[in-house]
Amino acid sequence: MGQGIFKKLIETFSRVCEQMPDFRRLGHNERCNIADFVKSAFGVFFFQRQSMLDYQRRMSV
Repeated sequence: MGQGIFKKLIETFSRVCEQMPDFRRLGHNERCNIADFVKSAFGVFFFQRQSMLDYQRRMSV
C-alpha cells in the first residue's frame, strides 16, 4: 500500500472516529476520547498483534 493511500485512509478513518458519540458518564474516564480507543483497536488488528498489551509494548519501543 502506497504511503499516500495509507495516509488518506488514516485521515478519513480519523475523521469518522471523531464523529462517534461518547456515552460515558462525566468524570475521570474522559482523559482519552472515543476516537483514540477506536484507532488503537484498529492498530491492533491492522498490525496483527496477539493482544493489546503486546501492541502497546511494541509501539512504546
